[in-house]
Amino acid sequence: MVILTVSDWWMALERSVQLCWIIAVVFTVLMLIQRILSLTSDSYPNVKTPGFVSLPNIMAFLAFLGWTGIIMLSIGIPIWLAIPIGLTLGSIATMLLIYSINWFSGLGKSQPPLAEHMVFQAGVVYQTIPGRRSGSGKIMIKTKQGLSDWNAETDGPAILPGTEVYVTDALSSHTLLVSDAMMA
Repeated sequence: MVILTVSDWWMALERSVQLCWIIAVVFTVLMLIQRILSLTSDSYPNVKTPGFVSLPNIMAFLAFLGWTGIIMLSIGIPIWLAIPIGLTLGSIATMLLIYSINWFSGLGKSQPPLAEHMVFQAGVVYQTIPGRRSGSGKIMIKTKQGLSDWNAETDGPAILPGTEVYVTDALSSHTLLVSDAMMA
């Protein structure tokens, strides 16, 4: 039985494979440390530059490039072909990583309610709504996400703060048409 030590294994590798191992291991460890720190600490800085270029994304790209290089060179693909394959697969893997992180980070966040979903809901005026659509006031509506703030107009007379109103229509994405609940 032949027992190889790590140093014997390392010395048996070609220089190009050794370089791929160094890139893969170093940037995988750095990427994992960065991801763990960003998940466990709200104060950890996320250093970003415009577009997809950021320190975490560069680390992910280099890690994928290194691992792809190891695989390509280990199965006998020449280095002149392994490099473009590694660059391509590293880019694709990094884009998938970016997409999945962005998708997962949005899972817990709720979207603001749509104006159309507020029709027939009750709310309370907190800023006077001028009468006969001569201007906008403000109302609050209780939703599953909490209190929701909306601009509001009315076809009837002015509606004072503290008055309960019902939404009769959505005039725009941020303005609702309401009527006094006592008048309805």
